[in-house]
Amino acid sequence: MKSFYYTITVVFLSLTLNTACSVSKLLVGQVDPVDQKSSSIKVIPVESISPSWSRIDISENSIVANEMPDRAWQSTKTASVISLNSACRQINDEAQNFSEMGPKQITADLLSQWSEVENKSERDLTISGFPAFETTAEGIYFNRKRKFQTVVVKTPTCVYDLIFLSTTKSFNQDLVTFHQFRDKLIIK
Repeated sequence: MKSFYYTITVVFLSLTLNTACSVSKLLVGQVDPVDQKSSSIKVIPVESISPSWSRIDISENSIVANEMPDRAWQSTKTASVISLNSACRQINDEAQNFSEMGPKQITADLLSQWSEVENKSERDLTISGFPAFETTAEGIYFNRKRKFQTVVVKTPTCVYDLIFLSTTKSFNQDLVTFHQFRDKLIIK
């Protein structure tokens, strides 16, 4: 079980790190802009929704702070992971490319790291009054089959990605917790 815990954590970190970098490049091309984490989101801790989840503490020494997820949790029963990441820009001319991209295009970039994606379903939704795009699928990531659900929310100055990553076996039982977490987010 420790090996699986480690593997799922590594997969999670890689997924969220690439997300932050990808969004940065999407904002203004290949130039690495100065992104900031959002301060305008209210998050209900997953452990208060379900006591079988605990927050993942990520060492700030090992990763650039802006590339770390805002928050992350892992199920102590199944090792599934929920993460929340944000990338925000000040409103100015440099944010023009950012304002032209929608949640669906950002999701496509986020999912480009996966191979053999199958059983994919997508839908538009609204979270806190902002456009969002949800994708559920199975795929191969770091040579392991995983099932995931992502939700990308876009405000005028920020992109939020919520990621739920699980084994295919435990996906349905933990998806309820992810939906409760998603539905309790308040983005301003």
